[in-house]
Amino acid sequence: MMKLNLRSKLLISYIIVILCTLVLLSWFVDIQISQHFRKFYEEGVEMRIGPKGDIFLEAIRQSIFLTVLVGGIIAIFISFIISGYIVKPIKKLIEATKAIALGKYEERVKIESDDELGDLTMSLNSMATSLEDHRYLQQQLITNVSHELATPLTNIGGYLEALNDGVIEEKNRKETYILMKEETDRLKAMLDEVRTLSTLEQTSFKIKPAQVNIKILSQKIITQIHPQFKEKGVPIKLESSLKSEEFTLDKDRYTQILLNILNNALQYSAKGKPVTVELSDSKDGIKISVTDHGIGVPAKELPYIFERFYRTDKSRNRKTGGLGVGLAIVKELVEAHGGKISARSEEGKGSTFTILFRIQR
Repeated sequence: MMKLNLRSKLLISYIIVILCTLVLLSWFVDIQISQHFRKFYEEGVEMRIGPKGDIFLEAIRQSIFLTVLVGGIIAIFISFIISGYIVKPIKKLIEATKAIALGKYEERVKIESDDELGDLTMSLNSMATSLEDHRYLQQQLITNVSHELATPLTNIGGYLEALNDGVIEEKNRKETYILMKEETDRLKAMLDEVRTLSTLEQTSFKIKPAQVNIKILSQKIITQIHPQFKEKGVPIKLESSLKSEEFTLDKDRYTQILLNILNNALQYSAKGKPVTVELSDSKDGIKISVTDHGIGVPAKELPYIFERFYRTDKSRNRKTGGLGVGLAIVKELVEAHGGKISARSEEGKGSTFTILFRIQR
């Protein structure tokens, strides 16, 4: 069976509909003209018309036939133009889809109509943008993982080789073991982050909400992390304007959320630059804001900071190293509570992370 493209199918369907309409119309007109003519003939004009009546009917039928023929040709021509107009944007979509399938995610199709085809074009462009972003994140993942996992493994291997060769003196071996333990802890921490993110993405994951005093809990978390801030010389404080401090939250998960954000703020804050945690009422619940005065996030990087394995820091030093899943974990946990998280930042001036929990008190 011959394979027809969409334009041919549209054209054939138009032609069939038009021809059927013209045939039925000509048949109906022929019947009507014949009936009227015979009625007129039977009323007495046959004496004046004579045998020319049949000639007259035949002339009418020929006119109808010519009308159908010319109308059909015009209809086919118009159908050909219309089908081409309809199929043209679909061909562009097909070409763009093939290009995207080959990995050309920068391919876009111009939206030329405000209809279903326009919606389809918009969806295709959105898909291409999403794939382009994911390719960028995938490249970031490969770079991050290869660097962050390779560095401690290389260090541990070097320490082991030095110990095996007797290069390290007995009095320095304890220090070497401590360094190896630190590198091992780094590896374990990174793998724990990946494991946590994997757990959060499972459909079986559920939070365990309970009534807590949000201000007391937040202060406890700040006290827990305060030694790290003190060591770096970064002040941290809690401010609250809540009318009611009792909220329903998963205590452990909220602790994880705030610790991750504060660790992020600490990594990118300079000595003497304060970090502030602010609790306030929002229209639907509670708002938690964490503001730092660190290096900030470039505008082009800001849309990606909650993506998995994404890092804005390209220096990759040991103090700011990581796989880039901390904020992704925060986003998952906030959304598990039915909340939302957003960020605003200005490069060189700092960042503010804002969490909105729409929770009944």
